[in-house]
Amino acid sequence: MARPGFLGVDLFFVLSGFIISYTYAAVFDTSTTARNWLRFLWARLARIYPVHLVLLAALVIAVKVIGFGATNQIEPERWSWLGLVESLLLVHAWFGNHDVWNTVSWSISSEWLAYLCFPALSAIALKAMRSPNRAISWGLTAVVAMLPALYDTIDRHVAALPDFSPIYIWAEFLAGCMTYRIFAGRAEEPSSRLPVALWLVALVFAAAVLVEADLPARWAVVFAPPLLVGLARGGDRSTAFLTRRAFVYLGKTSFALYMSHRLWLWVMHAFFPLATYASAGAATRIALVAAHVLPMFLIASVVFHAIEEPARHRLAARVHRPTGTPA
Repeated sequence: MARPGFLGVDLFFVLSGFIISYTYAAVFDTSTTARNWLRFLWARLARIYPVHLVLLAALVIAVKVIGFGATNQIEPERWSWLGLVESLLLVHAWFGNHDVWNTVSWSISSEWLAYLCFPALSAIALKAMRSPNRAISWGLTAVVAMLPALYDTIDRHVAALPDFSPIYIWAEFLAGCMTYRIFAGRAEEPSSRLPVALWLVALVFAAAVLVEADLPARWAVVFAPPLLVGLARGGDRSTAFLTRRAFVYLGKTSFALYMSHRLWLWVMHAFFPLATYASAGAATRIALVAAHVLPMFLIASVVFHAIEEPARHRLAARVHRPTGTPA
């Protein structure tokens, strides 16, 4: 069941489209000006760039200055100067360059592309969701959500299909924008008859079945829009459970955790590769796994409080945000 775990990023893209629309759609619905667009971009850059920049600088020192693990020679393409420039500009994922420097940063490179296009994507979602027919709205959203899976399917059967990485972020982010329009237009309606937990189980189960059947797991992303609407409306035990303080804090620190966890695992694998302890006793292996996993949350907390939050507030204070919107 864990094999399709990579879908977490795809689900995040849909979620991001929903949240950004929830926060900013009204601003661009009434005034799509260059000034509002630039303020929006600055607010988003203040949210994602400081952590990215600090961790990238740490990698440059480790690899190029200290020569940590001789990785500069083992993976020369990952540590190229061109890849570093692309990472600094947040454009590396636009060209399919996912495995450069802090490899998880490909997702924020994709997010940055979506932010640049947000006024257009929001306008498309607004026009697409004007139909009063609920089935049409959900159907159009489902079609958009399935476009990346369709691309994956074609890619399996068409030789030398040109790489078009932006389709993933554009389609999934747009699906999130469209999902928000469904939610905003019917926010007064009661929650779905199906509990949120069932939508989540359906998504995970579908993804696992697709992987086992050697089919693109992204077909399961079609379950994300109803899951998001259910979460946004609340009203059942699963949504109430997620409002507990511990889960709220994990949500706040999730970006720092995502951006830093691969670097911590990279360091740990260099000194304590788990594969070399395959024949060790159960207690030793459990201790090693704990040593790999548990510090990630502490590191994420430090990154959040020492870098992410102070930098975001300081940068956001330099420019007025679009009226009535948080950072």
